[in-house]
This record gives sequence, structure tokens and C-alpha cells, in this order.
Amino acid sequence: MGWTTDVLEGLAQHLAANIDGAAFRPDGPAYTTTEIGIVIGRVPAAPDRVIVLNTYPVRSGALSDITLGLQVRVRGPKTADPRPVQDLTDAVYELLHGANQLTLGPALCALVWRQSWAWLGADDNGREETTSNFYAETAQASAHVTD
Repeated sequence: MGWTTDVLEGLAQHLAANIDGAAFRPDGPAYTTTEIGIVIGRVPAAPDRVIVLNTYPVRSGALSDITLGLQVRVRGPKTADPRPVQDLTDAVYELLHGANQLTLGPALCALVWRQSWAWLGADDNGREETTSNFYAETAQASAHVTD
């Protein structure tokens, strides 16, 4: 796998190991209705409670030091009560914001912090969503830059 995929899988495993009820099973079986599914890429139709992970570049330079954006989209259960999705968003924040020397797959992150977050409202099925953007100071070596 590529470096970015390995980082995302490392993040998914970290969240699954530290958030009650969360599970990461990229190869199945399907998540149960009682689990918080963790997925990479697209937002799935099920389960209701889900954490969706993606990355994006923030800063890179001539050397291998980079700031990597980690998008964490959270969806809660179908309910008129917005607190469950906010509680899950808070759990992710408490786990990641201010973390230092955090290893995510091949990446040793010197510091991780939440840069921004937004309330997305309810999806077509009445499930509330938020999105958080975390930044990770790390390094990504290449064939030409290995520092």
C-alpha cells in the first residue's frame, strides 16, 4: 500500500482502539447497527454511526517535512437529538487534539491539532453530521528526499 493509505489505516486503528463502540474492518464483515463504523474515503449508507477518514495536503516543502490534513467526518444515529453526533465529535477531538509523537502507520506525527470543524446538519435520512479538519506535522520521504 501507499504511504497515505497506511497513514489512514493507522488513524482508523487508533480511533477504533480508543473510542468505545468503534470498529475498523476494511475487509468486512459489515458493521452492526450497534457499532460506530470507521471507513476510509466515501460516506457509506450504513451503519448510521460512522467516522469517515480522508487526507489532503496542507504544506510541503523541498524536504520531507509536511503538514498533512486529516478530515474526520462524523455521522450520528437517526434522531432529532444532535448530542450523539457532538459527543462522538468530542471523543475524536479529545483523542487527537494536542497529541504529540503519535504514530499513524508509517508516520510519526510530531503534533496533531484540530484546525477547524463544522456542523453539516442532517443527511437525507435525518442523521446529523459534523466534519473536523486536523493537521498533523509529520514527514513523508520520497525516492529523492529521505531526511
